[in-house]
This record gives sequence, C-alpha cells and structure tokens, in this order.
Amino acid sequence: MSAILLSPSLVTSFSQMRKSGPRYLRNISKLDFATAAMKLDEANIGEVTVSAKTGVSTFIKKAPDNVKDILEKFSSLCTYEEYYERYHQPIPKFLLKSVKGRLSASKK
Repeated sequence: MSAILLSPSLVTSFSQMRKSGPRYLRNISKLDFATAAMKLDEANIGEVTVSAKTGVSTFIKKAPDNVKDILEKFSSLCTYEEYYERYHQPIPKFLLKSVKGRLSASKK
C-alpha cells in the first residue's frame, strides 16, 4: 500500500507500478495491486476506477489536505509530507492519455 501512496502523481496504475515502481515491486501481481488499492479506497484515501473500455484499474489519490487526518493513522506507510510531495509530481506521460477522462470524471 505504501508503494501506491508514494508513487509519483495523483494517479497510480498497475502498469505504472510495473514500469516505474521500486524494483522489488515490479513483479507485483494484478491481484496484489487491486487488493492494496481497494484497501486504500476503503480507508477513504483515494478512489479505484476501472475503465469500461479497457478494464484497467487505476487508483486516484485524494488531495493531501483532504486526507491529512487519515494519513496520521497510516503514518507507518507514509507521512503527510511524503504524500504531498509525490501527489504534486506530474502524471507520467504513458498514463496521461488513458486517465484524462477518469480524472475529470472523479473531480465532479
């Protein structure tokens, strides 16, 4: 779960974890990613979305100020400062095109 929270930008996908995650996580299974993302969704730190077109699941993080209190409970996974810094990093180019629609839909 910490790898999802500490991934760059406000969006994380399974393919992003495989391509640019820490080396020890590059062999993560789709099931492990989905399970971790769902736990974070249940904790109200973000939202799991699934593309109807491709079936790809993506975790969209909530803004740091909206989860500050929740992150205090999960301080063993990451700190507010770490989350804030990573959240504000740009979305990787290979993800940007596929998630633009989901990002605008999740902000409504």
